[in-house]
Amino acid sequence: MKFKFDKSSLKKILISFVIIVIGIVLDQITKIIFQNLAQKGELPITVLPCIVNFNFALNTGAAWGSFNGNNVLFFVLTIIALPIFAFVLLFRIDKGMVGTLGFAFILSGAIGNAIDRGFLGDGFYNGAVRDFIETKFLGNMNFICNVADILLTAGVIMVVVGMLFTDTDAIFKKQVDQIEKNSQIEYTTEDFVETTVQNSAEADEGLIIDLLEDTDDIES
Repeated sequence: MKFKFDKSSLKKILISFVIIVIGIVLDQITKIIFQNLAQKGELPITVLPCIVNFNFALNTGAAWGSFNGNNVLFFVLTIIALPIFAFVLLFRIDKGMVGTLGFAFILSGAIGNAIDRGFLGDGFYNGAVRDFIETKFLGNMNFICNVADILLTAGVIMVVVGMLFTDTDAIFKKQVDQIEKNSQIEYTTEDFVETTVQNSAEADEGLIIDLLEDTDDIES
C-alpha cells in the first residue's frame, strides 16, 4: 500500500511527530524528578488532600497500575502494537485531526512506558514502569499512574470520539450526512412537483386566455 500525502497531511504528520516527542520527553523528565524525590525521602507530596498525591511506585503491569507482574508480556505487546498504531495513524491522517492526534497521544504514551520496561530492568526487558500520580478518593479503586498513562487514556478517548463523531468517515457523522442527503432529495422532489404543477397551471391559464381571445376575434 502506497501513502500519498498532500501539504495538509504532511502538516498533520509533523504535528503528530512533535506531540509524540514532547510527550515522551515530558514523561521521562517527570519520572526522573519523582524518582529522585523518592530516593531522597521527600515523597509523598499532597497535591489535593484526600484526592491526589505525588508518590512513587514501580509498576510491572499495564497502565494505571493494573495487571502487575506481567512487564515482559506488556513490553512485547507494546513492541508489536507500536508499528500497528503508526501505520493506522498514517492511514487515517486525512480522516480528521481529532483521531490523528489521538493516535499520536497513544504512540507517545506507549513509547514512554516501553522505555521504562526496556531499559530499567536487570534482565530481558523486565524493567518496571515508574508511576507517581496517586489517587486517594476511589477507595479500593485507587491507582497510581504517570504522564504516559494519561497520554494513552486521552489518546484512546480521542480516537473513539474521532471514529464516532468527528472524522470524515465517522459512524454517526455518516448517518447524519445520509439523513441530510435524504432530506435534500425529498425537498428537491417536492420542489420539482410543486414547480411542475405551477407551470402546468400557468400553461392551462394561458391556453384558456388564448381560446377566449380567439373566440372574441371570431365573434368580431
